[in-house]
Amino acid sequence: MRRQFDQLGISFVRIAAVDGTSLSDRELLSFRTLAENGERPYQWMPSEIGIFLSHKLAWSTIASGDDQYAAVFEDDVHVSDEIATLLKDSSWIHNSADIVRFETTLQGMKLARKPISQAGQMKVFRVYSGAWGAAGYVIKREVASWLASSPPRTFGPVDWFLFHPESVVAPALSVFQLDPAPCVQDQYHPDVDSRRNLGSHVLTPTGIAQALKTGSRRLLSPMVRKATGRRGIPYA
Repeated sequence: MRRQFDQLGISFVRIAAVDGTSLSDRELLSFRTLAENGERPYQWMPSEIGIFLSHKLAWSTIASGDDQYAAVFEDDVHVSDEIATLLKDSSWIHNSADIVRFETTLQGMKLARKPISQAGQMKVFRVYSGAWGAAGYVIKREVASWLASSPPRTFGPVDWFLFHPESVVAPALSVFQLDPAPCVQDQYHPDVDSRRNLGSHVLTPTGIAQALKTGSRRLLSPMVRKATGRRGIPYA
């Protein structure tokens, strides 16, 4: 990340992530107990706890700062050259936006028919569906403060927490998406040769059964997207 940002002339602040696998059994139990929600039972993996707490730390840092907006990136993303312009000028961010997603996971998303604004070669669309991935986004300071103070029983894996319709928090957020996306997580990079195989403890399980499910989803995807008005977001 340092090499990418230095090449683009972007200054940044590194926040040391919380390593969920280094948390003690007592710390893991404490988090799981506080985050327990009888209406939505969920068994947190240590890595998911670490990711959530890392983002929560970033939100707290943003909330205590002076900038109206701040961008958050996980440490395993590829960024396009287009992102330099976005990070040096926030005038492209519509005042109604709470979060603008920089990222694509190549999933199908339901977006507004018309963009609300333009950012260089990219268009900014309102999101009207769930979305996966929280590896790159810009967030309003007031929203970061609200998220950082959310009660534990609302917690969920961070992308679920921010973007899933069943989250208590997500429906209250005004979320937008850049198209094409200037950021992609290493595991989703469309060019396999460009991946760095950084690894993840929260990757989708592998195996024959999973391969069959994935194959079925890919076959159905074009039809499902057309029927639901969803479309994939390419990486810029």
